[in-house]
Amino acid sequence: MDDTKVKSALEFAKNLEADAVKSLVDLVRIPSENPPGECRAVGEAYAALLGELGYEVEVIPVPEAMVRAEGLEGDRVNVIGRMRGSRPGRTLILNGHLDTVPAGDPDLWTDPPFAGVVSGGRVWGRGSSDSKGRMVAYAMSGVLLKSLGDFAGELIVTATADEEIGGRLGAGFLVERVGLRADAAIVEGYNESVVRAASGLLWLEITTRGLASHGSIPHRGKNAIGMATRAVAALEDLATQLQSEPSGIPGIPHTTVNVGTISGGTKTNVVPDTCSVTVDFRVMPEADNDDILRRVRSLLADLAAKDPDFDDDIRVIRNVPSHSCPPDAPIITSLQRASMAARGKRLEVMGEPGGTDARWFNPVGVNAVNYGPGHLEEGRFHGVDENMEIWRLTEAMAVLALAASDFFDRD
Repeated sequence: MDDTKVKSALEFAKNLEADAVKSLVDLVRIPSENPPGECRAVGEAYAALLGELGYEVEVIPVPEAMVRAEGLEGDRVNVIGRMRGSRPGRTLILNGHLDTVPAGDPDLWTDPPFAGVVSGGRVWGRGSSDSKGRMVAYAMSGVLLKSLGDFAGELIVTATADEEIGGRLGAGFLVERVGLRADAAIVEGYNESVVRAASGLLWLEITTRGLASHGSIPHRGKNAIGMATRAVAALEDLATQLQSEPSGIPGIPHTTVNVGTISGGTKTNVVPDTCSVTVDFRVMPEADNDDILRRVRSLLADLAAKDPDFDDDIRVIRNVPSHSCPPDAPIITSLQRASMAARGKRLEVMGEPGGTDARWFNPVGVNAVNYGPGHLEEGRFHGVDENMEIWRLTEAMAVLALAASDFFDRD
């Protein structure tokens, strides 16, 4: 990578730092908690920023009927900004999301969660890291890219709704309804790594059915909670089995099992006739959601074979397959080259058990990875006193611009 170009990117990123911080503060001060998912105000503010930076901008409302069909309320929009080179070439999406998790009790925060305070080399507030800091870095990287000279291709910066609840009306809407495509995509992530794969998501509700009776004569009833506890014990055995089936992707240990909720019974002195347990499986890319479901059905069938009174039903709440980008994809190579040039460090290539909007891009042939400004622990994302370290914001802007330049220039 050309040393002059690298030096120019680093210097220009530093010159843009104050503007980037101001832009981030402005976005943090516009609440976009999900629920409820209302994001028009922050979307229009981001669209205005993209316009000021030289992008061709489109704000796409999500039809109200689609919002209602998902059982949701609130005005949702998605934003697309395009920066075109002088001639056709590759296309690259940089994707952040407009919504944040709720701030929770403001009294627990050092400063009000939507104050956008700048202190100690950080911007503080809900969304400063996840993902308004990423949105700002993505927007500014296009300005940096342009400063590096002519390029062939198109940079597409998107900011989408509802990532915090799965993204169906956000990135999913752009991919499935608008038909957004590109050669590659970079989705929210952190400075130290490129995430190329993510576990699948399988949420199940297991309901056991018994027979109500007075608590003083429990032998005349069938205790649904007792059945459910046996199901939970069997799930714990399955979790132990899955630990011995490791993933080969760094960052993803194995398929995990978490019993998230259990509810049943009506009163202390009544034998419960129903009980429901919800379970969260994060299914590693080498495994299969349907196979995990078959294994759960099998272990419940074993319980029923041992106890003729055991009665259960399984409902699939969510079923999202794993996804991955090839380890030798050009966008990974470009990010590595940019990181080495700007920071002198290789980015760790890994997977993650959680999920992001990359889930919408990889399945349709858009090589999607996660990279952006922030740090998982230091940034306290989803927690009290969420923050973005300013140096991480500036560094990511330079790396993103250099990576985009490299990606567009490569054959």
